[in-house]
Amino acid sequence: QGANSGEDSDTDVVGSSTFNAANTQQLFVSATLENFWETGLRTDLHIGRINMDIGSRRLVARSRFPNTSQPFDGIHWRLAKTNEWFFRAFFSEVVTNRDTTGRLGLFTNEGNYFWGLSYENAHFPWARTQLYYYGRDDEGKDGGTERQHSTVGIRVYQRPDIGAYDFEAESAWQFGTLDNMDHFAFFQHISLGYTFAFPWSPRILA
Repeated sequence: QGANSGEDSDTDVVGSSTFNAANTQQLFVSATLENFWETGLRTDLHIGRINMDIGSRRLVARSRFPNTSQPFDGIHWRLAKTNEWFFRAFFSEVVTNRDTTGRLGLFTNEGNYFWGLSYENAHFPWARTQLYYYGRDDEGKDGGTERQHSTVGIRVYQRPDIGAYDFEAESAWQFGTLDNMDHFAFFQHISLGYTFAFPWSPRILA
């Protein structure tokens, strides 16, 4: 992970806060079974340093645009019936980027735990559904914010297709404590789109 500008100037101080030669973004062992216990289900297991995209990517996602990423050290398990449904579970410790002393610091965790469950299915031809739960337990070391909270949510959507309407509705609710005070938050999302059967497949979304 290198987040320094690379310019040779007095203001570009290259230290372990901007460059960590050992801060690997993904490094894990994995196992896949296409027919788990003769059930016709596929299962995948990952153990190590991982990045994750889950659901709409609004709450759990790999970084796409910034020059730093958010990896996790932990275990991730997926069980699926192809083209019908899949279940995911994970438990991890967040890898922080606040280590300013260890140039080769591979494990820069600080007691910040993150776990969750997600179930998604495509049983209905008109919509896909997802249910999820995420848990967070951050000890707030070195003056950081201490938080223990849970997030539950539901998402109903239809994937975009050429010459067809699509939609998405998602509702998430979060509750717990923040610096030993009661914490409650929520967010709602709804959108409707249409993809035109024109060159480049333009799509309009509200």
